Amino acid sequence: MAVGEVRVHEGDSGPRAAVFNVSLSKPTTSSVAVSFVVRPTASTSTSDFKVKSGTLTFAPDTTSQSIKVVVTPDDEREIDESFFVKLSTASGATIADDIGVGVVVDDD
Repeated sequence: MAVGEVRVHEGDSGPRAAVFNVSLSKPTTSSVAVSFVVRPTASTSTSDFKVKSGTLTFAPDTTSQSIKVVVTPDDEREIDESFFVKLSTASGATIADDIGVGVVVDDD
């Protein structure tokens, strides 16, 4: 199991989503579950995205699920902000890549 990386432009209006793909290397015959948490990096505030946690469940023969992180647009000049998704506590599969980095690209 692995989680991908994502870049999303912040925009000036209307919420956007940073979508992290979580994938299994091959289909399984039973359900697979994994916990996740979305957190900022040490130098990033959470004003441009929503911190969240939860569990993804893969049905048998399913190899892909997604984690959507809401990005809040604004018209402030700021540095690009990064955050990450961390996978943990998998059942039915092994985690090969547990961290996916997201970047909110400032476009102001």
